[in-house]
Amino acid sequence: MVGVGSLLGVLGSGPGEIGLYVVDGGGRILERTGRAPGPGAGEMWESGVGSGSVVRLPLSGGCELVVQGEVECDLAEALAQALARALTSCSQLAGDLDSMSETGATQLETVSMYGDLLRGFGSCLQESDAAAQAALRLAVAGGFARVVFVRTEQELQHFAVGAEVRFDTAVCDHLVVDLPETGLPAAGYRQAVEAALDSPSGTAVILPATSAERASPMAALDAAEAALAVAVRFQAEGVDRTLGVLVCIDRMAGDYRVGRGFGSVECDLADNVAGLLGFHLGSRAVAAYQRELQLAHEIQRQILPQSDPQVPGYDVAGRCETSGDVGGDYYDFLPMADGRTLAVVADVSGHNLASGMVMVGARFSLRLLASLHQEPARIFTGLLEAIFDDLSRTERFITAAGAAITPERGQLELVNAGHNPTMIYRAATDTVENVAGDDPILGFLPGIEYAPCTVELAPGDVVLIYTDGVTEAANEAGEMFEEQRLEATLRRSAARGASASEVLDAVYEAVRAFTHGNSDGDDVTAVVLKRNVAADDEMELQQR
Repeated sequence: MVGVGSLLGVLGSGPGEIGLYVVDGGGRILERTGRAPGPGAGEMWESGVGSGSVVRLPLSGGCELVVQGEVECDLAEALAQALARALTSCSQLAGDLDSMSETGATQLETVSMYGDLLRGFGSCLQESDAAAQAALRLAVAGGFARVVFVRTEQELQHFAVGAEVRFDTAVCDHLVVDLPETGLPAAGYRQAVEAALDSPSGTAVILPATSAERASPMAALDAAEAALAVAVRFQAEGVDRTLGVLVCIDRMAGDYRVGRGFGSVECDLADNVAGLLGFHLGSRAVAAYQRELQLAHEIQRQILPQSDPQVPGYDVAGRCETSGDVGGDYYDFLPMADGRTLAVVADVSGHNLASGMVMVGARFSLRLLASLHQEPARIFTGLLEAIFDDLSRTERFITAAGAAITPERGQLELVNAGHNPTMIYRAATDTVENVAGDDPILGFLPGIEYAPCTVELAPGDVVLIYTDGVTEAANEAGEMFEEQRLEATLRRSAARGASASEVLDAVYEAVRAFTHGNSDGDDVTAVVLKRNVAADDEMELQQR
């Protein structure tokens, strides 16, 4: 109650003898002013003391305003009512100012807590360290008796407590405890997690102590009276991933707040801390994944041929351009057991880290098999036997085509495992033919025996083995490059006597021009084999 003296002291010099008193419910004078005779503050007010009119009006908090003086009764009553309104307004204003001051201080403390949390994340080496930092500061700022970070994985098939703060023991634990059971306390955590993940707005939800629709999680959460849960998510650059849930349980013992329930303030606080934690954990995961991708990219770049092979009677070139950091395409030139060179082009489904790992395994098997066998078909059959189980478990498959080159001879032995047809430019007729294979892709069926196909090459003939990233490259309108454009590119470049590397350049330049440099498609890989032209053959070709 605002002091009546500070508000009405000016009346002490007014006309007549007027006394103003604020009296509590027991009749004790809390404050007084004016020159009217009678008891002072702290004494009992007596209605018989003094003269003139006496008007009494109730105030908030069970108090009364008493106006006594030598004035008319109507005037005294009007004065009392005006003073009562003024006192009530001043009390409300003072309360609002106090509340604003308290709210401002709380907001400053909260902002400071967010800053401390962000700085604290910098020293966290593990996910559980960061979760513990967030849980601890959330518990302090929100007055929670217990805060638990539950890490979710695989749609709740497994989940674990990543960090927990218990103020009853004053211990901040870093826990990684599997909780796949449905008993205590896992059942309560599971319900809390499900409630947070089911929140339509993605914000914190308050868990009711009782519910007609579902069993209360409180009994499973150490007999908690109140709890709220909020999902910890990472949302950035098209990524939306749930990393865990923060569960806040009860208030600390002796908390100054009225009741132990939660409201919008606690929900907003939990939302903000969950947002900071989610961004930190997600950013760390993205950075770690980028480092892994970069390492995988370097490994993949190093295992591809560092130079084109020298095969007597042939000009050979290969190239691979991935659409992402790690691709699923592969090409290689493998020395076979009989001295021939096996040119291989393969495409693992997808173009991500998993595809790159499958490709590395396939490369190892191919190189080993090529050193043991003299038939390219037997090499492909052995590759299927070696990696079929791995392909099945990872739900991957591989298309591949190979050409065994016999030095100084125009004979190629082709094998195709569900891959694109091999294009051959015939210099004698200035035409392009396609040699397709009927055998299935690697990983589709077990026990396949791959069959070879032999073709003869004349001087000036050019062979192109490629992945579908070439023909399926799309422009802005969604139109694909397709086989017809690739055939025209091969024919145009080979007809003017281009080398193997120049034919490759023409193919890649044509694809880039068609897609306007769009790199969002598949990996683009190609190998070119050109039958060298002897001096006499070159003169004959020029005469044509």
